Amino acid sequence: MCLPGLLARVPTWLVCGENKQEGRWLDQVAFLQERAEWIRLELEIPRPAPRRSAGTGRS
Repeated sequence: MCLPGLLARVPTWLVCGENKQEGRWLDQVAFLQERAEWIRLELEIPRPAPRRSAGTGRS
């Protein structure tokens, strides 16, 4: 259930016990690339635009 949210750029906090403070932020790298692509296609989630590196603008 976390992967579709991650693909839609929803921040996801994984909690494995009763204490909600003990967890970790998930990232797409926690899932197999093939699985992520399959879910993306199935749910028709568009691919994110490539990020541009922020330059200083100086020559």
